[in-house]
Order: sequence, then C-alpha cells, then structure tokens
Amino acid sequence: MTLQSYKGLPKGATIRVRLYRPDDHDAVCRIFSAGMMGLVLPGVEEITRGDKRLQAFAVAVPAVAMVLARRCSLLTKLGVGLLSTAAVPAAIYVLMRSLFAKYVKKSLHDDLANIEGFYSTHGAGAGSAFWVAELVEPVAGAAD
Repeated sequence: MTLQSYKGLPKGATIRVRLYRPDDHDAVCRIFSAGMMGLVLPGVEEITRGDKRLQAFAVAVPAVAMVLARRCSLLTKLGVGLLSTAAVPAAIYVLMRSLFAKYVKKSLHDDLANIEGFYSTHGAGAGSAFWVAELVEPVAGAAD
C-alpha cells in the first residue's frame, strides 16, 4: 500500500506501508524511543493546563514560599517566587520523563526485542502483524 496525498511529502515521493523485516529493528527501536520520549513535554503542558487542582497547587506553592520568605529582601522574594513557580511543572516533567523512560526500556526489552515473535499469529494472536511505513523517494530522472 502506498500513500501519495500527505502534504509533507517531497514532490513525487510516496509512503509505503509494509510488513516488518528484521533489518528494520534498529530504526523501529530508535523511532519508538524518540517518539515516546517526545511526548513528555506536551504531556506536562496538557496536565498543567487541564487539571484545575494542579493549577491551584502550582499557584499555592509560590504563595506559601513568598509568605515564608516575608522577612527576606525583595530580590530573595523574587527568586523564591520564580523558583517555586517552576517547581511544580519541573517536578511533573521529571516524574513523567522517568515513567516514560521506564516504559520505553520495558518495551525495548519485551515486545520490541522480538518483534517477529511477539507480533506474529503465535505471539499476539490471529491477524496480528507489525507494520512499517517508509518514505519512497522518486528516482532521479524518472518520468512523472
């Protein structure tokens, strides 16, 4: 199967979807790892934007820090306020990155370590397969 209508393709290129081959293994693992880890920051943004309790907590942390720093200089208060404001999203980022890294490591060790066996009819069940999408560049000088 090929796709030719995707807007981001170079002129004349197609995307071919085919069954996995063993020589795809390194690229599959690399793309999977980068793709999963690339979801961490958007995930943090989504969590902090969507959860009202977390937003309230994120506002409360700097407020409490400012109260505790009430006898400090203005510069110290500003520093404490800025650092405590960043603390909640930073903590979420560190936690999510750790969880995603564990998931990637587990996946690379489990199903992606043996793609042929895991995603075969004997592994995942009848009708199962692992598909790969690849960019097929046009051959130079070939007629359109």
